[in-house]
Amino acid sequence: AEYMGAVAALVSTSAMRRRNRERYARQPALWRPVSIDQAVLQSHSIVGLFVTRRDDPFTRSARGMALLLRVTAALLVTAALALRGESQGVGDSGSPLDLILAAALSASLSIAAAVLLGVPLLRRGLRSQVRLVRIVTIATSVASVVLGLALAALAVVAQRWVRGRDSGFLSVLATAGVSLLVSSIAIEPLLALTSYVVFGATHVAVQAPNGGAV
Repeated sequence: AEYMGAVAALVSTSAMRRRNRERYARQPALWRPVSIDQAVLQSHSIVGLFVTRRDDPFTRSARGMALLLRVTAALLVTAALALRGESQGVGDSGSPLDLILAAALSASLSIAAAVLLGVPLLRRGLRSQVRLVRIVTIATSVASVVLGLALAALAVVAQRWVRGRDSGFLSVLATAGVSLLVSSIAIEPLLALTSYVVFGATHVAVQAPNGGAV
């Protein structure tokens, strides 16, 4: 089983690297090679806001909306974990290591939740030259934020009846903040490095000459 898993991972990695090479070669005008440090910086949810280039189709406003979706995902996951009793809140008793491990778990799940809330679709939708597509993308993202925040608030309130405790909104906010910090410092750079080194994602998208999407 371990051997088959290793073979599957190797095949998947090779296929991804080949796909990236073919994509860069097929449309060279739509991709710009970058160094590994620039790849990490430009893919970062926070730092990327300040290093966005004019030719980047994923604009600063789009990155801001994506960051808002990530914050919503972190709050939702933190509140859900607290409801299940699997989250070590900032206001709870316990060692700093418990808090860091809980934040790491929340950060990892938050990245997956951000995908479900539509961050990848946001990246694609706001690059479209069709106005209706952009409007629908923004409306969908706003709806995802409102729904996510409402579910997070419901999870916090439900703790009083389900678990006989109340972590409080401030505790959830603080824990989600630590989760986002762990994600920003460790998980996001690690994912970017893996994408660059392992999967060969060595280019970043640039705006098409006619203003179209990549």
